[in-house]
Amino acid sequence: MAEFLTLVQTDASLLPCQMRRVSPAAPLAGPASQPSGVGFFQSADVLLRKRPGSQKMDAASLTKDVASECLVVTAGPAAGGPFAEEGTLPFRFRRWLWAQAGAFEAIAPAQPKLVENVPEYLRRQISGSSPAEAVFFNFLSGLRASGGMDDLDLDPLTAARSMAEAVKALDKAMGDAAAGKPAPLTLCATNGRIVVAVRRGAGLHYALLEGLIPCELHNIGLDAAETKANVRAHRLLKAVALASTVEPGHGVAWMEVPDAHLVTVSRTLEVHVAPL
Repeated sequence: MAEFLTLVQTDASLLPCQMRRVSPAAPLAGPASQPSGVGFFQSADVLLRKRPGSQKMDAASLTKDVASECLVVTAGPAAGGPFAEEGTLPFRFRRWLWAQAGAFEAIAPAQPKLVENVPEYLRRQISGSSPAEAVFFNFLSGLRASGGMDDLDLDPLTAARSMAEAVKALDKAMGDAAAGKPAPLTLCATNGRIVVAVRRGAGLHYALLEGLIPCELHNIGLDAAETKANVRAHRLLKAVALASTVEPGHGVAWMEVPDAHLVTVSRTLEVHVAPL
């Protein structure tokens, strides 16, 4: 099983602080030996780090030196066989990052037909044989058809429509293999400015995070004076986190996304949940 945590926030420099708060509440399930990946945005760059599982499997450890307003952390294989970067989540194409949770072997029968759905221009960019990557490129096909693939000011609803189309394409490609029951999965995509995700049988939660006091990393207590360096920045920090697996407590209030629903996060961190 694969898992993911996506975070978008207002201050790139405070990402390590935010991850110390969120990581215990959104554990990346499974052994430390499984593959892990981090995708994040820095100005015009989209950066990836993928590892075969040599590090401690938690989001805070994997991102401790990252400064970004948006990142995706994943754990678990996206394809069978030995570790390979092209088969490890998150996937990237141009400014889009893709995460997926669930048992990917369940949708493996759909992979050939999903690839056939992708226009030749995009099909040549598919680097592996993971069905998760094939779903991603069906999402990208919808974005390209709408003219929104490279639009930095893309409306979240346009991205949501492309996500819904990708789910429909998966269902059609599964055909008889689904036996009338859709494969449990959760999908998530971001271009660093907006986020769109869908829950179908697997887990999906989101949390609205405002302020970050106390902060152990910067030695800021509850009674810290505004004159102390960084205190104001910590008080004004806002973020939205989405996770496929969560644990109650840890100071984070998670809201469960209903099954068969889409969730979008706008550039201004407005969250909207709607039926698929």
